[in-house]
Amino acid sequence: MDRLKAVADPIRIRFLLELGHGPRTVKEVAEALDVPPTRLYYHLRILEQNGLVEVANKRMVSGIEERTYRVAADSWTISPDVAGSALYETGALRALFDVVRAEIEVALQSSPDTSVDDPASPLKAMAISEFAVSRDELPKLIAEFGEFLDRYADQPADHSDQDRYHFFYALYPIPSSESPEG
Repeated sequence: MDRLKAVADPIRIRFLLELGHGPRTVKEVAEALDVPPTRLYYHLRILEQNGLVEVANKRMVSGIEERTYRVAADSWTISPDVAGSALYETGALRALFDVVRAEIEVALQSSPDTSVDDPASPLKAMAISEFAVSRDELPKLIAEFGEFLDRYADQPADHSDQDRYHFFYALYPIPSSESPEG
């Protein structure tokens, strides 16, 4: 629950995403996010306390210790034992959606006149789908999807011939449109 609260802020999610590109100093992250470094130290402390970032390197610069930070994990999966209400009540769900929306908007602004099916489009795919699956089949579907994600998530980020992408998904039952009986 504490980790959910730690990422329940768009600045902290953006901080983690920036460190996903590789180790950075607070000053480098601040420049990338266009926020003052002093504003990030509070957020960094929360991320460190919750084991989401760690010190990658320390060096002395003009007599002052400069720390470089890295993410402690390349991706985040919400534990199945976390109640859905915790995601909502901590603000983690809203913060995550805000960051995903903001990143897509920034990507689209870089090429505003391209359609999604254009190879030059920054938005490579976008969908919401409905399908039926039995309760017995659901664990297998989730496992297969996890294997698919693992196949690509485990690749190192230093391949110069590969572009990096963010992928967000949620699997949830479709809310019933029927009114409750009573």
